[in-house]
Amino acid sequence: MGTKKAEKSSRYIGLYGSLSLMFSIIVLVVVALLFELEKNKQAHENYLTQDILHKAIAHFDNMVLARSWNASFGAVYVKEQNGIKPNIYLKDNVMHSDKNETLIRINPAWMTRQISEISNKNASHFYKITSLKPLNPINKPDTFEEEALKYFEKNKADLYYWNFQKSGNVVDKFNFMGSLKVDESCLPCHQEQGYKVGDIKGGIRVTMPIDAYNEGMLLVKKSNDNMRWIILTAALIIASLLSFVMQRIFTHQSAMAAFNKELEVKVAQRTQELLEVNDTLESRVVDEVEKNRKKDEAILTQSRYQAMGEIMEMISHQWRQPITVIGVISNNLLINLELGMDDKDEMKKSLEKISTQIQTLSKIITEFSNLFESDSVETLTRPCKIVNEILDVMQNNFKHYNIKVDIKCENKDEIMLMSKEFFQVCWNIINNAKEILIERKIINPKITIAIEESESEVVASISDNAGGIKKEYLSKICEPYFSTKEDLNGKGLGLYISKSIVDKQLHGSLSVENDDEGAVFTIRIPKKTGK
Repeated sequence: MGTKKAEKSSRYIGLYGSLSLMFSIIVLVVVALLFELEKNKQAHENYLTQDILHKAIAHFDNMVLARSWNASFGAVYVKEQNGIKPNIYLKDNVMHSDKNETLIRINPAWMTRQISEISNKNASHFYKITSLKPLNPINKPDTFEEEALKYFEKNKADLYYWNFQKSGNVVDKFNFMGSLKVDESCLPCHQEQGYKVGDIKGGIRVTMPIDAYNEGMLLVKKSNDNMRWIILTAALIIASLLSFVMQRIFTHQSAMAAFNKELEVKVAQRTQELLEVNDTLESRVVDEVEKNRKKDEAILTQSRYQAMGEIMEMISHQWRQPITVIGVISNNLLINLELGMDDKDEMKKSLEKISTQIQTLSKIITEFSNLFESDSVETLTRPCKIVNEILDVMQNNFKHYNIKVDIKCENKDEIMLMSKEFFQVCWNIINNAKEILIERKIINPKITIAIEESESEVVASISDNAGGIKKEYLSKICEPYFSTKEDLNGKGLGLYISKSIVDKQLHGSLSVENDDEGAVFTIRIPKKTGK
């Protein structure tokens, strides 16, 4: 009784340990994706900030160029018209032409003022020239402008000063100022104020409209929130599927344990019968039965752990591509939203692609869980279809290692076949071929699969170009725990189990030989059409 409880407890510990490991991996992946998502959000917000800043700098530079042009002539004169007034703080601000026309002198500062008034009427951009020592009281700096000018005096190498004025998460105003330094052309007007070349004489403030900036920031936040929900939902679905698969594995293990117990009872009954027939055989029968029982249990246990390890490895590998595709589609959605591409059909297609990738993850898990079904029966199917299912599951592995797979299928009729057992046999052989190609670092690795049929049987051959099996190993290759690798690490059972399945459950044969390029495994199965 105590042994049964210990075995059951051990199985529970193994189940919960595996679930904990897989859930930890999912959590790490989700955290990594959310971290990357936050980085993308910060990058887009920085882009929007740099965009409005560069636009402000461009306006400032244009104004500076216009002022430089004006200063190069020592100011310009225009006719008195359209309500333009002379600058009362400017010397020689008016002159008269030979035709008695009034000409108003426009220096760089007064030109900046005129351009600013025109721009302000359009309500798009705002310009203001200001100084800590302004000649014109209108140019007196406000709080931000005074802060910027004092900053320039302390940091003469810096050309720009800016900040955002916010109310909560919404930006009310973008404040920007570029510094103006005294050069030779400025001295005629500003020398009396005590300025010398290189001093900061003031600055030009540029106020930019911030509606587009606020809309962009809101769009980035909304996109980030949507992607966060997609990632969390996908993680929940994957975790649920993993829990389901592990529960199925645990159920299968429990069934196998019950089967072993039932087998022990039958062995005990048979032993009792033999005891009654011949008491002299007691010790030998008991010892032999015990040895066989332990051997079978060891093989089944070893096979189970090997299969579980391969499942974990393949699930991990197969998830990479769907998760990568989801990431790429998600980034594309972010970019489209950021660029204002509000195409609902395109967004729907992208979300459908994400749903397809999630279904692919579910299909991968279903394919693996089918290997552990215990209620396998003969059904009508095509061996070619089963082999193609295997290749679909393993295709990412083949692409990763540049392994080319050639398949030739002449099997057209459906036959009665235990498809799960045939799946497992072909899986083991193809997986072995893949591993030996990788281990031996074969250039241009290739696996060739050919399925043919005659009136009486179906023949499936699987070969590789890895150089073949040593002659002394050919007769032992299907024995339990035999492997050509130095470190078995729980392996050496795949081909033994495959041969047992072909011999006892598929009622066929499994053979191996070498050709000019590598090993060739041939599976022969009697053809039953079910008619």
